[in-house]
Amino acid sequence: MDNAGNQTVKEERLSIDITKPRVTLSFDNNRVENEFYFKENRTATITVEERNFSQDAFKILITDPAGGKDGRLFGGGKGFFQKGFRKRRQHQMGKAVFTSIRTEIISSITGEDLAGNAMEDLVYAEGTQAALDFTVDKTALYSV
Repeated sequence: MDNAGNQTVKEERLSIDITKPRVTLSFDNNRVENEFYFKENRTATITVEERNFSQDAFKILITDPAGGKDGRLFGGGKGFFQKGFRKRRQHQMGKAVFTSIRTEIISSITGEDLAGNAMEDLVYAEGTQAALDFTVDKTALYSV
């Protein structure tokens, strides 16, 4: 109420988000040999579980250290996450799928939700082997 007796009432719905996004990394191929070599390509799936998900706020850096190439940055609104996020019990799910070719690896995953909560530490799906440091080697051995 102001000094002239005028009063305004406005109701607004407020939602408080203090929950950090949960990010899980999984692979379809976990048949590792000698700690970090794979005979076949492997597809990484990055799943973000977050009530206020925004693909614009997640970035994935992919590098090829053996090939001498600079890192490639995906995410940040570039459409790396699959469209059609599904809601599950009031949580939105975003998925990014990346197929490793020879020596390309996921160097880092960073992100936050729309409330500015930074993601939790990256979680690896059960059974994941050599998640961030691996080489796909399809070269067949031959004898002379």
